[in-house]
Amino acid sequence: MRLAKEIGQRVLFCGLLFLMVVEAIPPAFEAHERLDDAIDPLVDVTGLWQFPWDLFAPEVDKVRMRVSAEFTYADGGPATWESPKWSEVSVAGKLRHFREITFFDRIRRDSNDEIWPAFARYLAREKGRREDGSVPVEVELWRHKILVLPPQSEEGELAPETSERFHTEELAPKPEEESGR
Repeated sequence: MRLAKEIGQRVLFCGLLFLMVVEAIPPAFEAHERLDDAIDPLVDVTGLWQFPWDLFAPEVDKVRMRVSAEFTYADGGPATWESPKWSEVSVAGKLRHFREITFFDRIRRDSNDEIWPAFARYLAREKGRREDGSVPVEVELWRHKILVLPPQSEEGELAPETSERFHTEELAPKPEEESGR
């Protein structure tokens, strides 16, 4: 019984390792590409899918992105929140928070516009609540982009930051808040 359990564990481990290797390596030939396509559903369901590793190859990432939110309150007062500036985070911090880095990079993409309203409401609830308990009536989401320039560029290491509002969410006050005024 114990031997069967050990063999089962080893087979499972080798199978998972095989799936991860096939998925992680860019297809080099047609059979590899067909195998990669065949295992895609299994890799997606198991959570082993790996986003393309384009940190170093084939081309270095040349864009630094971050997200911010501007809150507006019923009294007209503003407040802001910003995602971390990852270029200022230590290597250990980046390793510890790499999923957060990926989250903020993906949330700002136009292809993820269906989750922007929920993200804006989350920020209003978790980051926008004032000490007096008031919550924002509007949240504007902004994406900020800095291009990393080629080495020895006349403009320096980084291009000026550009900012673009990508979503505005108007939040209805809760009935108990309206009656309390």
